[in-house]
Amino acid sequence: MVGQEPGGMTDLFSDLPFFRHLSNTTRSRLLHASLKSRYEAGSTVFRKGQKIRGLYLLQEGGAEYRIGKETHYLVAGVPLGGAALFQSVAADVPLVVTQPATLWLLPRESFQEIIQQAQATDPKARLACARWFAAQNAHRASHFPGQWDDERVLLFRRRHLWAMCRKLWLPSLLIAAALAIGIGSSFVLSSIVLLWVAAVSAGTLGIYQFVEWWNDSLIVSNRRVIHIARTILGLQTQVSETALGNVQQVSADFPPRDPLARLLNYGTLELRATGDAGSIRIHDMSAPRALQQEIMGYCSLFETDHAKDETVTEEENLWRKEIAELTGEECTLEPPLHLDSAENGRSDAAERMYRKHIWVWLGHIWLGALIFFIGLALALSWPVWPPLQSLGGIGLAMSICIMVIGGVWMYLMDWDWRHDLLILGENTIILHHRRPLWLQSERDEILLERVDNVTSRSVGLLQTLWNFGEIRLALMGDDAEDVKRFSGVPQPQRVQQEISRRREMLLSVKEERAQELQLVPPLAPVARRDELNLAAADSATIPHSIHEDVDHFFEPMFDSYQKRPAEELPKPPPNRPEELPED
Repeated sequence: MVGQEPGGMTDLFSDLPFFRHLSNTTRSRLLHASLKSRYEAGSTVFRKGQKIRGLYLLQEGGAEYRIGKETHYLVAGVPLGGAALFQSVAADVPLVVTQPATLWLLPRESFQEIIQQAQATDPKARLACARWFAAQNAHRASHFPGQWDDERVLLFRRRHLWAMCRKLWLPSLLIAAALAIGIGSSFVLSSIVLLWVAAVSAGTLGIYQFVEWWNDSLIVSNRRVIHIARTILGLQTQVSETALGNVQQVSADFPPRDPLARLLNYGTLELRATGDAGSIRIHDMSAPRALQQEIMGYCSLFETDHAKDETVTEEENLWRKEIAELTGEECTLEPPLHLDSAENGRSDAAERMYRKHIWVWLGHIWLGALIFFIGLALALSWPVWPPLQSLGGIGLAMSICIMVIGGVWMYLMDWDWRHDLLILGENTIILHHRRPLWLQSERDEILLERVDNVTSRSVGLLQTLWNFGEIRLALMGDDAEDVKRFSGVPQPQRVQQEISRRREMLLSVKEERAQELQLVPPLAPVARRDELNLAAADSATIPHSIHEDVDHFFEPMFDSYQKRPAEELPKPPPNRPEELPED
């Protein structure tokens, strides 16, 4: 390659599939984002297995690529690598320049950014890109706990394998120590037993580390971004999710003090939402830069507005054909996949109320119950136990007092438990915390549309076995310390999914109402009677009785002005002098 410079030809995209139907403004932006490169004969544009940066277009010269024994020549004006505009694609064959050539490159990142910001005349193009992208990644679809109906998994990633391998130093050390002791020992039987114990211990630790690594995953669907982290030893499960449309920035970074990070290509991935509390941060992710571009591609190409279902039109089929022609694939005119329809996975909008788990109730009342039953046991044993009989009525009264104290304690703790509520409505979430005897009465009411991130967390053996835990709500623009919490809720992951569903449904309803308001024509200004010129067709639509009432009301007034002579008509007041006389 001799040189590289930005610029553009006058009609670079005018005749290309998909591009020719874009607006002039969008095509102009794509033109300025394209890169012009000159190659000498014998140069290689890209090699086999290399990631294609975007769409290539030959302006002049010659280039070829071979598929098997057949040689294909690149024709000027015919695009190559259209699929690379939508996703990361590796070259199956190298592209070699046969004679000095000028090639244009439209990078994938620039294309996705410009299409996302395309003006209002190109919404169908943006939607067509999203649908094509989802169809190409349909083979990646998998299932995970809590997946919604018709929700498509577009990306599923685990942490880098090195995140597990670097924790195998202890099993390796055990085996090495056992081998060293066995070689130096003269007792064969004891050496075999030692090696067997070391092998079993190392295998157990290795399986544990593998399961720990396997349980951490990042899922990107056409609706949400979900991070699942489980810890076996700590019996902890944490699920964080945020809407795909809430992701404002995706950053990737290599650990500064880890030389293996760049060598093995792993690092930290952070998905930033509108506030710090809603961000998702994952360490030791494989190929973080490539993963960053892929997630941003999903966020930029996918319609995040919650539009109502659309029927397939001729224009949409045209766009699908154009993209298929650009990418060199066959086009099937099946009903398109609705990526952003909130009807998928909609739930009942009736108000739901969640109390804390029964184990939380038991934790509240156990002490009061213990005191109550101690008093009950003393009261029942009073007639037969000599120490209490010696106290006479005081022993019985003491037993009854203990029972009353325990009963009051149980009542107050039960009242406390019953008045800690999470109420999930159609538009709001209410967190209600009340304490008996007017010690606390706290009520947080949160708009569903302001929820940025929902996290469910279960810690410990009891919460894991009985499936209860904590719900954390991060609001848009809030910091990490401002997270709203409700602990002890049963089935926290199900509550988390219900909150996300209702948020999607609310945004969908708001979008539908906004679209309906845009379709209502504005009211015309009221004109004077002498300036009205109603057409016959328009007047026919108004009831006859209304015409008669209006004419009957205005007719005497206009007739009086027409019949009176000009000199009898009221004259305008005389002009005031420019300067008023002084007092």
